[in-house]
Amino acid sequence: MAVIWAFGDTILSAVAATSEIAANAKAYLAAFSLVFVAEAVSQIIGSYFNGCGRTRIPLISYVLSLPVNVIVSYALIHGGFGLPALGIAGAAIGTSVAACLRLGILGAWFLKSELPLVQAEGWQRGSFRSAQRAHLAFTLPIAATFVSMGMANQVSMLIYAQMSVVAFAAMTIILPWIQVGGTMGMSWAQATGILVAQLLGGKASADKLELFLSSAWRGVFLAAILVSFLLACISIFASHIYQHLQPETIAALAGFLPILLVLPILKCTNAICGNTLRAAGDTVYVMNVFIGSSWLFRVPLVAIAVLWLDLGVMWVMAVLLLEEFVKFPWFHLRIFAGNWKSADVLAE
Repeated sequence: MAVIWAFGDTILSAVAATSEIAANAKAYLAAFSLVFVAEAVSQIIGSYFNGCGRTRIPLISYVLSLPVNVIVSYALIHGGFGLPALGIAGAAIGTSVAACLRLGILGAWFLKSELPLVQAEGWQRGSFRSAQRAHLAFTLPIAATFVSMGMANQVSMLIYAQMSVVAFAAMTIILPWIQVGGTMGMSWAQATGILVAQLLGGKASADKLELFLSSAWRGVFLAAILVSFLLACISIFASHIYQHLQPETIAALAGFLPILLVLPILKCTNAICGNTLRAAGDTVYVMNVFIGSSWLFRVPLVAIAVLWLDLGVMWVMAVLLLEEFVKFPWFHLRIFAGNWKSADVLAE
């Protein structure tokens, strides 16, 4: 994030196809970069509450922040309620406001009820400090995964800035919706990982683990279908949601429809696998899959498609789908191998 804030303007000015795209990209990145910071902290606090079985608290934070995202984004895009019309930057600001609201809700709840936790006795390894060291050994690969994903997204955005104004506008309109919709499947996958860790800690049998994971998969497929429906509505009814869009931008968003119908399904099933493997302690493997698919596949392919081949925006969007296809066999073969079912999550 520091690199983006320090050098983002210079890089965008150098690589953007036009000054208009550069200005839009700068405004979008400046607002959206706050989302990564807020979501990083929110994920930590939310995972803590989920792990303690207090799943209603993260749910409440999502339920309250989602309508704020929609209302603020719509108002800032079109200039409603006396607010300025900021275009695509308004969508990023709306997402940032919602992310900060969610962080505020979770943070206030944590400070109110859990602050004495670090001083409590009974830590598995004798003290908070020793438990924290063991925790970092487990979680640093997870943190590296999310940092890498954030950097890959930012680099991809810099490359998108080289496209035409119409193509760049279409990408910056749909990408926040993909993230918002993906929250549903990601939340389900994270909850699955938490329950898998609890089952492994309780020495559950392999049959019980398989039965639970099958049920979780069915649930996440339902979530993926709902997300696909949401994204399809955005794609089809973009002209009603975003007024004053150019016909070419509306056509580009409509062209995303086949990709948007399939993308959530692959993302959700990959998320189930990734969080299950993390719960079993296989965090380095999951990190390698995510980093490899981002930096060895998605970013180079986006660069080739935009900077070298000058392909249409639909093909650039298709790279996101292809990335999920790349991750699919690595995750699912690891799950079907079954070694995760015998993981000792309580080992020193």
